[in-house]
Amino acid sequence: MASILIDLGNSALKWSLLDDPENPFTYVHESSGILDEKIKDKWQELGVKNAYGCTVASDWIAHSTKNFLSSIGAQCTWFTAKKEFTGDFILKSNYDHPELLGADRWFAAIGSVALHKDEPLLVCHLGTASTIDSVIPTGIGEYVFLGGRIAPGPAMMREGLARGTSHLPRAFGRRTDFPTNTIDAITTGIVDSQLGLIERAVREMEGIGATPKILLAGGASKVVAPYIQQEFDNVDIRHNLVLHGLATMVREQNH
Repeated sequence: MASILIDLGNSALKWSLLDDPENPFTYVHESSGILDEKIKDKWQELGVKNAYGCTVASDWIAHSTKNFLSSIGAQCTWFTAKKEFTGDFILKSNYDHPELLGADRWFAAIGSVALHKDEPLLVCHLGTASTIDSVIPTGIGEYVFLGGRIAPGPAMMREGLARGTSHLPRAFGRRTDFPTNTIDAITTGIVDSQLGLIERAVREMEGIGATPKILLAGGASKVVAPYIQQEFDNVDIRHNLVLHGLATMVREQNH
């Protein structure tokens, strides 16, 4: 029998064994609501009995995933954001309505603190949407999720330009300081927009005396990672922050 963790996003499903969030598997579902047969076979082979996850995908995809798990005799529990997490550390949410915070953002914050205690953190997830969230320590073992920014991710920016204009292409070129063709101009604008979100958030945190470690995650993080690493020394690229957060929650519940 096995227990697994599931991070169900807008365009991809990421999962791992409960005891091994460092080694996740990823399946791009593109909002189809249909699980790949290889995932089903793997879960059946493992004898999955418990699945713990969070979802920001459509209800249809979440129900489809839960129904499949039920069909193989597994219990599926979806976690949501809360006002406070209490375990080895305490993380309080500063969101106006904590229950409306995206579950992926909340568990990425929990996972980030679990991995990097006693540091201000800027948790950057670049995917379908880009979320840039600030977490600061406020005492011994105590932290606050201050809030953050949401913007279209790189692919959504590119698609929005292509759909909203008559002649701009969907192609992705290279970022340069002074683009001399349309494709590179679009690419540079998109990359710099993502960089600007992160750089501005860093400056805001520095302004309150909390220079952060930057955590980069998400399928689109590779677009900006080289430039962020050039500008800042304190960067950690992690693609499993949500899974680490879920593992931290489950361990606390089973403690």
